[in-house]
Amino acid sequence: MIFQKYNVNVKPLKDLQYSFMLGNCCLEHRINVLKDIGVSNLDVSLITRVPHLLRKQLSTFKEITKIPAEQSITRNIFSRLGNEIPNKLSELESKDKLTAKQYYQACLLHCKTEVFELPYLDDRILLRSYKLWKSVSMIAETLKILRTDLGYDEKMIKKHAFVITASADNIRLLLNSFDDICGVPIVTFLKNYPYLLFQDANNIKQLSRVEEVLADLKQQYSNSTEHSFTNNQYLALCLYMLGKGQSFHGRWHLERQNIMRSNNLWIL
Repeated sequence: MIFQKYNVNVKPLKDLQYSFMLGNCCLEHRINVLKDIGVSNLDVSLITRVPHLLRKQLSTFKEITKIPAEQSITRNIFSRLGNEIPNKLSELESKDKLTAKQYYQACLLHCKTEVFELPYLDDRILLRSYKLWKSVSMIAETLKILRTDLGYDEKMIKKHAFVITASADNIRLLLNSFDDICGVPIVTFLKNYPYLLFQDANNIKQLSRVEEVLADLKQQYSNSTEHSFTNNQYLALCLYMLGKGQSFHGRWHLERQNIMRSNNLWIL
């Protein structure tokens, strides 16, 4: 559970239901945005109200989130990154009329070039924040693993810019949980289907167990179909749909029906 990972107080319970609708990736970014800024006591109410809170002036934001007035948000953000504090951002913080959102976005744009080394990235990718507020520390950590362990280069990040918002911990879990998927090395699979970076590793493990079920079914029905449907083909299609960001309740449901109908495997 994401709240246990970050020691988030789940009270008041009235806000818990809405937080579940945000999804783990969105929740984790919101949590880390608050931690980047310096909020130490996290509860579910603060996390669900992130868009509203960040529209407050810096002084008001500090008061609501119990950050000491004299504490530097700049220092908090860049100490999490292990970087020196940029003078121009320190000076910006002294302008009381600035909102917390404006200030945090100024930090994001500074980090885009100086920390993330993504000068070519469209600013709108970082600044767009309808639900997913991007955490400086999370993006920095994710970029390390994308470049080091998955071999993502400038061309790939340009093409699939959304990958920078994936959780580094989830990517590590995926890499540690699988050597390959359907015979394809896990690194290659994750590069070919980048949406899988956002899928829970445990869910993919469960999906992989479908292969065992299909092995038995293939044996039972091998003589009943003219064209056999192999285990790996079925599993690959499941993962392909996940990797392309398709919903199991939409297009995948129709694909599954077609597969089952054509192969007399309605038992599934």
